[in-house]
Amino acid sequence: MLALIGPVGRTHNPAVHLREALVKGRFDSAQAPAVQALTEKAELLGPDVHIQTDDGDEVGGLTPWELFDENDACQALALAEEAVTLAVQIIQ
Repeated sequence: MLALIGPVGRTHNPAVHLREALVKGRFDSAQAPAVQALTEKAELLGPDVHIQTDDGDEVGGLTPWELFDENDACQALALAEEAVTLAVQIIQ
């Protein structure tokens, strides 16, 4: 998705780049709603969640397994599947 707008750097927060591209008009009007929806999904699984799934809550002394349960995993998977569907719509 990000490769459509330029070189892809390493990021754990693609929503920032997608939002910026929307503001700059880098996507056509037909793509914009799907890009906006994709951006919102990326924000829900942003860098804070990424850190917690890898490292847990170091201050609270909780492991990722104590922070997230099967329901959280199912919700994250559903968001990811929706994001893939949106990305496919955008690039086609």
